[in-house]
Amino acid sequence: MPEVDGLAATRAIRRWEVSNELQPTPIIALTASALEDDVRRSLDAGCDRHVSKPVKKAGPLAAIREATAVRGPTPGSEPQKIIAGTEQRADVSKQVA
Repeated sequence: MPEVDGLAATRAIRRWEVSNELQPTPIIALTASALEDDVRRSLDAGCDRHVSKPVKKAGPLAAIREATAVRGPTPGSEPQKIIAGTEQRADVSKQVA
């Protein structure tokens, strides 16, 4: 998208969903960045998950499964990121101060 980056597009989608009283569409950020600040920016923009490249098939599939299992945030849930090339999950909220 030459005029809008993925985070701006995600924010626009989330505003549109709210204004039209729609359930959130699952959005997964797929990026080369694994820096905690970038993960936080993705999640703050409204992405449900953040997957860092390079990836193995299991990572994006797990993110898709998780993002489509629950629509929207659930009380007490913490945002998660998929750690590149693994099945591990990291609790991002406790890593970013």
